[in-house]
Amino acid sequence: MVQASSRKFQYILLLLICVCSLIYGFSPWVKDHKRLLLEIFKPLTMCLVIIYAFSLRLYCESKSYFIIIVVGLLFSITGDELLLYHHFVPGLASFLLAHVCYCIAFFPKKRPFNFKFYPLLFWIAFFVLFFVFILPHVDKKLKAPVICYASVLSLMCNFSTEQFLKYRNKSTLIAVIGAILFATSDVILSVNMFITSFKGYLLVNEITYIGGQLGIVTSLNFALNNKVYGKNSEMYLELV
Repeated sequence: MVQASSRKFQYILLLLICVCSLIYGFSPWVKDHKRLLLEIFKPLTMCLVIIYAFSLRLYCESKSYFIIIVVGLLFSITGDELLLYHHFVPGLASFLLAHVCYCIAFFPKKRPFNFKFYPLLFWIAFFVLFFVFILPHVDKKLKAPVICYASVLSLMCNFSTEQFLKYRNKSTLIAVIGAILFATSDVILSVNMFITSFKGYLLVNEITYIGGQLGIVTSLNFALNNKVYGKNSEMYLELV
């Protein structure tokens, strides 16, 4: 009975997250109170994502994994607010710390690591393409922070991919989808900021960004169901 009520609450949260995210994404088309909508619905959406993460705590037996993901979400909402008020470098630093948290969450703790080579090559290629197409348009003062951020983002995506290739279950699949969506949102943001702005940018960026965060958070939901983080499982022993 408690579990059924919890699931209903989670579905309501997901619905509210989608509604708030869409309101934020469509706010540029609103003639009046555009700025007010941005200032309200950006933090509200992420607050709901954090509440959603806490609602999934029951389904994840790894306390450390849960805490690291929540800390990453807190850094993310801080970065959102800093970027919203045009504090680019502090906002970038906050998101970098969020990605560091996600890197820690996805990085295998058990030795030997047994990394596969081709995911690393793919994400190195992603970083190089980012470097080639985006960096020439970035101000000299911002080049170093942007390179540092892109490096950590690529690592986070690589670790999530490696984790999926090792365990191949719903939890790791949805985590890697979240990481890819997060990277996509950052590419969209970079194109809009440094190359050319385009109509509908905010909507596309918000969908991929919130989709990415939800993917990472929802990996908590499938953890128990797939016995990935069960007390006798290999991954649980790696994470705790």
